[in-house]
This record gives sequence, structure tokens and C-alpha cells, in this order.
Amino acid sequence: MNNFDTSTQQEASQQPLNGSIELYEVFSPYIVAAVAAGIPFGFCDNRYANGADKFFVEYMNNKISNTSLKLSTYAGWNTNGNTIGTVVSNTNLLTLFKSTVAAQN
Repeated sequence: MNNFDTSTQQEASQQPLNGSIELYEVFSPYIVAAVAAGIPFGFCDNRYANGADKFFVEYMNNKISNTSLKLSTYAGWNTNGNTIGTVVSNTNLLTLFKSTVAAQN
């Protein structure tokens, strides 16, 4: 969960232009664990309303491209509920489909 760190959630259009992806290294151990276990992983981007956190997206693109993580979901919708609901439901679907494929092999 990439959550906002201010007292109130800001709009995506208000996010700073100068930032760093190092802030998101806190997620790295979870990505490593998901890759090692081969389990689906979901990213909820609630940092800003009505859009994505561009530095979080850059972090994910850099971090995931260097791993074998193929089963991941992401959402950064207009509301927290839409974002969480999308990620939870899509991650559950990936989990179900993965277990179905494994059972067929």
C-alpha cells in the first residue's frame, strides 16, 4: 500500500515534480518474498487521488523488471476504495488461476 504521507490526501496533479524512487525501497523485501514464493503480489497506489504516484510507478517498473515477478497487479484509481477493491480482486483472481493451472499440470 503506497499511502499518502500528509494530513489529507492530495490530488495527483499536486504531486512534486522532484522526487526519488529510493523512498519506495521499503517495498523491496515484500517483492523479494513474493518472487521467492512465486505468489501473486498487488500494489495499491493511494498516495494521490485521481491518479498515480509517478515515482512509485517508476520504482515498480525498475524493480519488477529486474525480477521474475510475473503475477502482479496495480491500481491507482480516483478513490481509495476503487484502488483497493481492484487490487484485491485482481490479485485473488491471479491466485485462483495460478492454483488452477498448477492443479492441471
